[in-house]
Amino acid sequence: MYHYTKIRGYKITSTLREWQANIVRFLPNDVFLLEPVLTSLSTPNLQWQTTYILILWLSLICLAPFDLVTIESSTQGDNLVTRLLNLAKRGLGSAGKDRDACAILCARVLSRRDVWQQELSPFMDWAVSVFSTSDESILLVCFP
Repeated sequence: MYHYTKIRGYKITSTLREWQANIVRFLPNDVFLLEPVLTSLSTPNLQWQTTYILILWLSLICLAPFDLVTIESSTQGDNLVTRLLNLAKRGLGSAGKDRDACAILCARVLSRRDVWQQELSPFMDWAVSVFSTSDESILLVCFP
């Protein structure tokens, strides 16, 4: 599946047209799959291609028109949105292809109506703090 998305692009997994339906059928966007896919990402020794596809799959499932609070079934630990954003933040720090998938996941989670009002400001504060630290070798270019 990674090779297919490498050739055709990741959007093939997120848009459903008749001529593109061949890859989307392998990544169903059923809401009940959100937590199992998120849990499977914590499996040790996953290949990076598998991680990339699973994160893209998560971003596809996050397009479901239901509040994420109603989808969540676990009550221990962090809530579902926090777990998704923490996964994406960890991936944004990597130098691999999964960084692209994590950026897509962030965009889709933070653009949800039930999430952006509470989570966008803390996420932006986190992003500014990452760019303002001198520990990292990040070049921040500002255009006028």
